[in-house]
Amino acid sequence: MHGRLKVKTTEEKQREKREQDKKRALEYSTLSKKVFDLRAAKDFSADALKATGMLLSVNADCYTIWGYRREILLSLKSQKAPEEIKDLFAAELKFLEGILQHWPKSYWVWFQRQWVAEHHEIDFAHELVLCSLMHKADSRNFHCWNYRRFAAAKAKATAESELAITMSLIENDPSNYSAWHYRSILLPRKFSDAPDELSAAISEEFDLIKQAIWTDPSDQSAWLYHHWLVGVRKRTDKAQLMETIEQELGSCDELLAEEPNSRWAILTKALLNLEKGDFDSDALSSDLKKLQELDPLHKNYYESLLHRVNHTAV
Repeated sequence: MHGRLKVKTTEEKQREKREQDKKRALEYSTLSKKVFDLRAAKDFSADALKATGMLLSVNADCYTIWGYRREILLSLKSQKAPEEIKDLFAAELKFLEGILQHWPKSYWVWFQRQWVAEHHEIDFAHELVLCSLMHKADSRNFHCWNYRRFAAAKAKATAESELAITMSLIENDPSNYSAWHYRSILLPRKFSDAPDELSAAISEEFDLIKQAIWTDPSDQSAWLYHHWLVGVRKRTDKAQLMETIEQELGSCDELLAEEPNSRWAILTKALLNLEKGDFDSDALSSDLKKLQELDPLHKNYYESLLHRVNHTAV
C-alpha cells in the first residue's frame, strides 16, 4: 500500500548480507595484497605504516604484519629527532588502545604494546590504569593480566597496591580466578623477608577464601586458591599445619552440613585428611566413592586417591 515501507524478506536480507560479505572480503584481499607487496619491497615509510594500521584494524591477529610494523617503526625511529620519536610511539600506543577495544584478547596486540614499552620510555602508571579499565570490561582476560604483571614491575608498583586491586576485583566477582592467582604471586613477594608476617597473612587469606567459598560452593576458583594456601602453609609454617588442617576440616564439615553434595568440599576434605595422615579410612573411602558418582569425568583421579587411602591404611 502507498505510504508503507517495504519490509525485506528473509531471502532478500540473506542475499544482501552475502553481497556485503563478498564486498568486504574483496576489500580485505586487496588491502592484504597491498601490504604484503610493500613488505616484499622493504618499504618502511610512513605510508607503509598507515597501510599496516588499516589491515590490522580489520584483522589484529595477522602476526606477520605486526612484525613488519615493528620493522617500520624502528626504521622511522632511526630517522627522527627525539621529540618526533616521542610522537611516533605515542601514536602507536594510541593506535593499540583503539585496537584493544575490538580485539581485547589478541595475543599480538598485547605483545606489540609490550614491545613498544621495551623500545621507548612510556608512562607505566598509565599502563596500569589502562589494565584496570580493561579488567572492568573483562576481569578474566589473561592477556591483560600478563601485561599488568609486566607493567607493575616496570612501574615498581608495590605488592600492597596490587593486592588492593585484586581485592577490589574479587569483591565484585569472587569467581575471578585471575585475581586469586595474582594474589598467590603477590603475597610471597610482599613477605619474602618476613615469614612470620606471611604466616599471619595466610591465616587472613583462609578467612577471606571462606567467604568466597560460601558465596558459591561450586566455583572452582576459590577452592583452587584454598588448595594453594594449604600448600603454602605446608612449605612455610609446618608448626601450624596440623592446626590449619583441623580448622579447614571443620569448615568443610560446616559447609557440607548445608551442601552435602558439594563436590569441591568433599574433595578438599579428602585431601586434607590425606595430608593429615590420621583419618577414618572407611569414611574417607566412602567420600571418594561418592565423588566418583558426583563427578564421573574424574573417576580415575578419585580412584587414585582411593589407592592412597588403602595404602596408608595398611
